[in-house]
Amino acid sequence: MFRFLSLILAFFLLCTSTVSPTFAKPTKAPGNIIATLKKKPQEQIVTEKELFIAMVDIIAEYGEIPTSYRYVKVENTGEMDFTRLYRAYQKAVYLDILKPSQIPLKFSGVATHKKLVNFTNLFYGEKKNGTILVNGSELQVIDKKLNYGDLAFYANNYLNVNTKPETGTIQNAEGYELLADAYQRLMTEHVDHAGFDQKQMMYGAIEGMAKGTGDEYTVFFPPAESQEFAGEINGEFEGIGAMLDMTLPGELMITAVIPGSPAEKSGIFGGDRIVKIDDFEVVKTSSVEQLVPRIKGPAGTVVKLIIERKGEKIEKSITRAKIKMEMVNYAKLDSNTSVIRISSFGDGTIGGFRKAVDQMEADKTKRVIIDLRNDGGGNVREVSDILDYFVPTNQNKFSMKTLVETETAVSSGLDDHFKNREIVFLINGGTASASEILVLSVQDYLPTQTKIVGEKSFGKGSAQQLFEYNDGSSLKFTIAKWYSGKNGRTIDKVGIKPDFEIVLDEAKFRQGIDNQLEYAKSLKY
Repeated sequence: MFRFLSLILAFFLLCTSTVSPTFAKPTKAPGNIIATLKKKPQEQIVTEKELFIAMVDIIAEYGEIPTSYRYVKVENTGEMDFTRLYRAYQKAVYLDILKPSQIPLKFSGVATHKKLVNFTNLFYGEKKNGTILVNGSELQVIDKKLNYGDLAFYANNYLNVNTKPETGTIQNAEGYELLADAYQRLMTEHVDHAGFDQKQMMYGAIEGMAKGTGDEYTVFFPPAESQEFAGEINGEFEGIGAMLDMTLPGELMITAVIPGSPAEKSGIFGGDRIVKIDDFEVVKTSSVEQLVPRIKGPAGTVVKLIIERKGEKIEKSITRAKIKMEMVNYAKLDSNTSVIRISSFGDGTIGGFRKAVDQMEADKTKRVIIDLRNDGGGNVREVSDILDYFVPTNQNKFSMKTLVETETAVSSGLDDHFKNREIVFLINGGTASASEILVLSVQDYLPTQTKIVGEKSFGKGSAQQLFEYNDGSSLKFTIAKWYSGKNGRTIDKVGIKPDFEIVLDEAKFRQGIDNQLEYAKSLKY
C-alpha cells in the first residue's frame, strides 16, 4: 500500500463541531462522575464553579456528545485554557446550553440547593420551584449550602438509574487476564524486575493496544513524542526541513525542501533519493517509521546523508535546526495568475489564507492556483474556515459521521472572492485528509470553475481525535468519517483522480522548473 510521511506533519485530522446538537436529558445516570462525587468528603461544601463543572460533566458522560467538543472556540476565558472549567465551557457551548457571549459565568462562591435547581433549569429547560422530587425524596429549593452528598444523591437518582454499564471497561476485555498475568509475572519473577520502569511498561502496552486496532491512524504517543507531534502539526519542529515520500520499497525520496532550511542550504533538492542515513542503509525492508526519526533530531546536531542524484551518490553533512514553517505562501506568477501554497492545516493557516486572498484581490488576478502538494492535512477547523471563501452562505461545507451522529459544517459565506475566478488545484500522493476535503467540496459547488492538476491524492477520509493525558502523553484515534459538502463524496482508500494527470518531472524540478505548476498556469478553460 502507498505510504507517505512528511517530516513536516503527520496524517491526522481533528474533528471540530460547527453545529450544536439538541440535547435530550439522559435516560441513564453516569457512573464515572457519580463515583467521583461519592469519593469526595460527603459533608464538604460544593463551590458554584465545581457544581457547574460536575453538572456539565454529567451531561457529557451520558449525553453521547463526541469528543470533538474540545475544538469549540471559547472566547474571553483569560488564562484558563485547558483547565477543567475551560473544558466545561466548551461542552456547554457545544450542547447549546450557553452561548459564547455568556462566557465566562460569574461564580459567587459556595453552591446552594437553589443554585442546583437554577442549573437544572438552565441545562434541561425545566422550570422548577419549591422542591425537586427525587424518587420520593425532596431537595429543598432554599439557600442551604450544597454538599457533595446532596450532589451525588441528585445525580444518582434524578437521572433515573444508578449505574453505568460496564461495557468498554478493560476488565471485561477478552484476554485481559493475560495482560494482568503477564504484568504480574514480569514484576515478580523476572530476574531484573527491580529495575523495570513501570510507566514505560504501561506505555508499551498502550502502544500495542493502539496497534492492535488495525487502524494505522490510531497511535499512542509517550510524552516526548507527543510534544514533538504537536509541534509538527503547527509547523514547528527540529530537523533538516525536508519533505519525504516513500512510494516504492526502499526508495526514500525528498519531494520538497523548506526555503531557508538546513536542507536547502546544504544543496538538497526535491527529487533527491536518500540511500544512507549516518551508518544506516536504506533498503527495501526499511520503513518510514524507522527512517524519519534518524533524520530528525535536536537543533545543532549533525546528520550525514548519502543521496543519489542522476545516478551519482553525494554525501551531505547537515546541521539540524529549529524550523518554523509558513503554513501559507502567496505569489503572483503573472498579470493573470496567483498561486496560494498551503503546506499544512495547522493553527494559523486561516490567517495566512486571509492575507493571501487580500493580496490576490489587490493583484486583480483572474486565475488562482491552490497548491496542496504534500499537504497531509491537519486541523479541520482551519479547512472549515477556508471553505467559507468558496461555499455559499448556509450551505454544507462538509459532513463528519461519528458513532452517534452526522455533524455538518455550514458556511458563513465569504465566497464573493472566488465566484468569478478560475481555480486550479495542484495535488499529488502527499495530498491527504483536510486537503482532500477542500478540493472535493470546492469542486462540488464550483464544478465549471475548478480544475485539478497533478497526481492522484492519498485517499484519507477519516478524522482523528488527539486526547491528551496529564503526564504529557496522548492518544490519537479515529472518531469519524468525512464527506464532501454538496454531493456527500468520500475519498477514503480511493483518493482524488486529477482532471489532468501530470507527473512531476524530477529532473526539471531540480533545475527549478516545476512542470506541474507550469501546466496549471497554461491550462485552457
